[in-house]
Amino acid sequence: MYKIIPEIKGHVSHFLWDRKLFFYLLIKDFYKLLSIFGSEFKEKWKYWLEKYKQLSNEITRKKKFGNFSFWLRANDIFSIKEVFVDKDYSLLNDFLPKSGNSVIDLGAGIGDYALLASLRVDKKGKVISVESDKDAFELLVRNIEENNLKNVISVNLFISSRKKNSIDY
Repeated sequence: MYKIIPEIKGHVSHFLWDRKLFFYLLIKDFYKLLSIFGSEFKEKWKYWLEKYKQLSNEITRKKKFGNFSFWLRANDIFSIKEVFVDKDYSLLNDFLPKSGNSVIDLGAGIGDYALLASLRVDKKGKVISVESDKDAFELLVRNIEENNLKNVISVNLFISSRKKNSIDY
């Protein structure tokens, strides 16, 4: 148990900027901590974690952000917040697409950044949104259609530098 606490401290200091990674590692460490209580408790945790994953993949609602409407799953709200509220992608001015640019959005998710990039490149530019997850891709297409984005092309494709067909998380 005492080894877990320094690991969490290390995660906080090194990965606080990346909330997703931080929470993933925290859950992993929490799972280690639960193993102290025995296998029955561990099995219940697995069951509830699986239930949470199922619920988080269900489309929960259509949400409006400014002029955009998004079809979301429960966890997608954090991505929308990063792009439109925290404006994480606007921190580096050189990173922002400009009018007429072409943008490739790998791992497009539900299209939050694709929508922002679409506005930035306007009618002169193109945004190619690539998403491998079937559920996220369906929402990506739905969000592109919902917001009438004519300069966004969606592609359901898995891209990797390895010759495998999947990624181990």
